[in-house]
Amino acid sequence: MNTVTKTGLIVGILSSLYLALLSSNGNFGGSALKYGKYIIIMIALMIFYKQMVSKWSYNDFMGNFIGSAFRIALISGITVAVINSFLYLIDPTLSTQKYNLLADSFSQLLLIDVILIVEMVVLGMLSSFIIFPLFKNIPNESESHKDSTIDSDYSYEK
Repeated sequence: MNTVTKTGLIVGILSSLYLALLSSNGNFGGSALKYGKYIIIMIALMIFYKQMVSKWSYNDFMGNFIGSAFRIALISGITVAVINSFLYLIDPTLSTQKYNLLADSFSQLLLIDVILIVEMVVLGMLSSFIIFPLFKNIPNESESHKDSTIDSDYSYEK
């Protein structure tokens, strides 16, 4: 299992536990506390990037940066959705409520799960762009990019 998958699973499990804790205390998603899950993904992305950015080459930096954020957010979103479904099967009051939609049926549960996945991906990507300035100057251009300047042998003399 690679680092991206591990990070996505950890974020998904922590976010699911956080949302289940909110639901078990009667906060079904109507307050601003539900946005704490995005703080979890932002902190996880910062830790992940701190470990991985120095290993990426200059030319591959943007692709790796955006690609890893997308995969982490997607894996965490799917993990949150699966755990939300299991919590619904155990006790429907533990599942997450979205937009005042409490899952009364399995189809409503699937709708909520899709919303959770999309939210995690969109806000995970947004989080990665917010923290991008912290890491953009770490990869060096030294050996991976040649100068495209004019050769020193070329002279402008006539």
